[in-house]
This record gives sequence, structure tokens and C-alpha cells, in this order.
Amino acid sequence: MRYLEFCVNEGNSDPSIHNYLLSRYALLRDDGPLLRFLKGSRGRGLVDLQYALRVSTQHRQTKACIFIYSKMGLYEEAVRMALGDDISLAKENANLPEDREMRKRLWLMIARHIIEDSSSDIKESIHVLEECPLLSIEDVLPFFPDFVVIDAFKTEICAKLEEYNRNIEGLKSEIEDYTESAENIRKEIGALNSTPMHVSCNTKCAISGAPILSGPFYVFSSGYAILADVLMKHVLPHLSESQRQRAKTLHDWLEQNPSAPVSERDFKQAEFDGLIAAECPLTGELMIQSIDRPLISPDADTASWQV
Repeated sequence: MRYLEFCVNEGNSDPSIHNYLLSRYALLRDDGPLLRFLKGSRGRGLVDLQYALRVSTQHRQTKACIFIYSKMGLYEEAVRMALGDDISLAKENANLPEDREMRKRLWLMIARHIIEDSSSDIKESIHVLEECPLLSIEDVLPFFPDFVVIDAFKTEICAKLEEYNRNIEGLKSEIEDYTESAENIRKEIGALNSTPMHVSCNTKCAISGAPILSGPFYVFSSGYAILADVLMKHVLPHLSESQRQRAKTLHDWLEQNPSAPVSERDFKQAEFDGLIAAECPLTGELMIQSIDRPLISPDADTASWQV
């Protein structure tokens, strides 16, 4: 063993030397040299972990097995083995994973082991909640037997109820804020609907440049006025296929049924307006979405663009 240690200390990088030295350490009753070798830089990267696990298991080197499981990312196996040997070691390994859900699952294993251990008292079981913020009283209550006196959990349950009460009050405050915001938005929409828009007779369509009085038109709160037919042609390419089909169907119905009942026409007109005139196409989200669209569609005639 001294010869193997000399070789390793002198920088020997042959994995077989390192593995053989590990097998010699595993024969010792004292697990200190084996653990130091596994954790130290001498054995790191040169020892076959699967071989080390097999040898450590064969010679009942429990702490070495726990360390190897952890290095291999098998945290559940590491914690499960540590629970039968050293609770503090189990807790140490339970904090190693970066994944929050994995850590909580490992701490639940520890909590269940402590609660079901007949030699443990209630206070020790509750102490687990203080060590792991991820656990709450409702997580561990199912592990307790039915005859446990509730007084043992009085402080924790009261603290949890107070926390729930604070959360409820916070949610109530948020709901009130959202309700107030929604009411303000409704008032603004109502004010916009009732605000008169003035359009002069020489106003031109903001998209086509044609006189605005040459046909039906829309006026937006942004101040732009756009002819209805021009607006429809401009907005349709930006809608989904189902929305385009619905808009065309509504447009055709409104054109073909001028004498339909007013209530029915108003209902269909409102739906049509909601599709093509929900917002100003020159200042709303439609303009933002059109930034990355090509100026010329792939199927358009490009002859007029040639210089």
C-alpha cells in the first residue's frame, strides 16, 4: 500500500494503480483513508466510480458508498443508505441537488424516517421543518400515527395558519387592485365610446390617401381615419385563417342584407368591427407585428420595384 501511495503521490495517472489502491483502502477497518482518497484530488477522475462502489459495497464501507452514490448523482440512494447509518450525513446529501423538487423529496424521506423511528420524539420530528424551508407542516402530518396528540404541533399549526391568513389578505389586496384597474379600464372604454371624433371634409385615408368621404370609414382614437375597404384589405393578411374566413363571411352578409333587422345587423357589425378594427393598425400591436414582414409578398409582381 505504501508503494502504491508513493506512485500516486508522484503523479502516476494509470487508472489501474488508483483502482488497486482504492481496493486496498477498502480492506481497512478505518474508512478515513478510503474517504480521503475518494474526496481528494489524487483519486478524482482516475478512479472508476462503479468499480469503487462495487468494492465499497463488498467490504461494507457505508460512508464511501454514500459518497460515491452522491458523486454519481444518485441522491435518493445516497440518502436512503445514510438514513440507516448517519442522519446528519443524510441531511448533508439531501441539500446537494440543485433541483428544488428533488431536495424536497429527499427531505421528505428524512422526515418520514425520523417520524416512523420509534426512538425519535415529536420535537425532533418537528425540528426537520426548521432545517428544511421546503417542507411545511402539511407535508409531514401524513407520516404521523393517528394517536399523536395535536398539542405537539400547536405552535407549528398556528404559525402555518397565520401564514395562510397573510397570504389570503395579500390575495384580497391584489384582487381589489385588479378590480379597481378593470373598473378604470371600463370607464376609459366608455369615455372613448362616447367621445365625439371630428373629421374635416378634406381628410384623407391614412393608408390609401383617398378622400375619406369617398366611402364608409373608421376613425380611431389615435386620430387616424381609414376607409373601411382599405382597412379590411390591410388587416386581413395579419389575421389567422379562421379569423379571415369569418371576417369575409360577415362582410358579405352585411353587403347582401341591408334590410335585415337592426339588432341583427348591429350584432354582426360589432363582431366584424372587432375583427378588423379592434385597434388602430398604424399605432397598435398590428404595426409592431408587421415590422418583420417583407415589403413585397413572395407572390407579388416585383417588376414595378426594379430600378
